[in-house]
Amino acid sequence: MMLYVIKAAITLALLYSCFFIFLSKETFHRFNRCMLVGIMLISLVMPMFHFTTSHPTTLNEEVYIVQNYIEHDTTPIIVTAQQPQGITWIQALTWIYLAGVAIMLILTLVQAISLNRFMCSGVRHTDSQGNTVILHNNDVPPFSIFRYIVMSVKDYESSRQYILTHEQEHIRLGHTYDLLLLQGMKTLMWFNPFIWFLSRDLKAVHEYEADQAVINQGIDAKSYQQLLVMKVVGNRLQPFTNNLNHGSLKKRIVMMYQKPSNRWLMLKALCAIPVAALTINTFATPIETDPVEDMVKTLETTNVPTINEVKENVLTTVESVDETPFAIHPVADQ
Repeated sequence: MMLYVIKAAITLALLYSCFFIFLSKETFHRFNRCMLVGIMLISLVMPMFHFTTSHPTTLNEEVYIVQNYIEHDTTPIIVTAQQPQGITWIQALTWIYLAGVAIMLILTLVQAISLNRFMCSGVRHTDSQGNTVILHNNDVPPFSIFRYIVMSVKDYESSRQYILTHEQEHIRLGHTYDLLLLQGMKTLMWFNPFIWFLSRDLKAVHEYEADQAVINQGIDAKSYQQLLVMKVVGNRLQPFTNNLNHGSLKKRIVMMYQKPSNRWLMLKALCAIPVAALTINTFATPIETDPVEDMVKTLETTNVPTINEVKENVLTTVESVDETPFAIHPVADQ
């Protein structure tokens, strides 16, 4: 288990670093969102496959030694009265990791229960797109989850058009599902700083997408930005909800005025291919080749003449011998 988690964490770190360097500042919001979600999925799936290589590198061999040590050291130890054995450092790290996962699960469960109780109260009605709008008398920051939009009565009366349009875009684009996957990844890799960096960027991309959709619908940009400034204070209720005031306000306003990036710059995403290939080769298990198998492969690649070719060569040789003139020399008398 620990070997899988370590491989997944390293894969995510390498792929995210590639994204951050080449694509994080571009305006391909939909494309960047797909890249970040894809990085999470690839880091989960890739360690499940077992790769081998017959041409290991020095790095590959060193990594294999570490993998073999972890697998051997984390096997259950049978403690007997005659040979007592202590807990190894690998086992200690495993228990610490599991404790962190348990804490993350408990926190997520508590937040989900708290959110469910909060959404059960308030006045409900349905908007023009079939979403359920829940209004609260308290001053709560607007947010959305699945097909539910939560806001205060004050916000609904004063800024209904901006807030509903923003949250409706979150719902239409399915951002909640991204956040659920992200929360699962944060639970699995709570120790990995790169998943927290990815979380920040994914949530920012969600806001960029929703902001751009609001502007594209003809809403006045300055009035919308003033609303964002007013709502910049306030805390997030849950890790898997979309909030109007989430993210860096300065970056969101700058992104609204930023010139769209050239579509050809999307090709920079191809840098992830060699990074993924390097990761696969690094984690591949070196295998020793059998000399007999090598000889067979060599013979298979060698052009062996067929029977007909051999016959033709023999006949050609015989004909050439028959046509060769022979000189008869008399034997001298002794």
